[in-house]
Amino acid sequence: MLTQMPKHTEFTGPFDDFFNEFIAGRTDCGSYFDHVVSWYKQSDKKNILFLTFEETKRNTKETILKVAKFLGDSYFNDLNTNEQQMQKLLEYTSFDYMKKLPFVVPKSADVARKSGFNVGKNIDLVNTGDYINIQFFKAGKTSYTKENYSEQQKAIMKQMIQDHFAQLPDLVSIWKQFNVDM
Repeated sequence: MLTQMPKHTEFTGPFDDFFNEFIAGRTDCGSYFDHVVSWYKQSDKKNILFLTFEETKRNTKETILKVAKFLGDSYFNDLNTNEQQMQKLLEYTSFDYMKKLPFVVPKSADVARKSGFNVGKNIDLVNTGDYINIQFFKAGKTSYTKENYSEQQKAIMKQMIQDHFAQLPDLVSIWKQFNVDM
């Protein structure tokens, strides 16, 4: 997906180089590990719901109900008693459905700077020439990294997970529960 995005960073190299930048926290969004830790430390707050992709894939219906409960009892009760609505949500949140959706991004860093880097914009913007439609969803499955990273990259990721998440045993437990522990 990143190779389809407008070049708004200096990075243009192969995946192995990107992996090294990612591990060092030198990406557009900073350190992934620091990001996860900072939000997980706040997961006990009433206005934060901490979910994992693995949990969502394993128990999609239960995760949808969890989100509905988080939003309020009325959402949960409505959804929990309306099977037709639940089936629509399951369909609309499925990987197969979302993969077919257009995902529009600015075609250059200049366009992004002028308009704001708002991804997922209306498909009609493609006709303006300033936006492109990209293939946003890649695999839609768990264990993708295990299948595609080199053994050295897996070892580095495992060490990063241990180093950054060791202070939060519950988070380590979540990663192990969903077999993310490289």
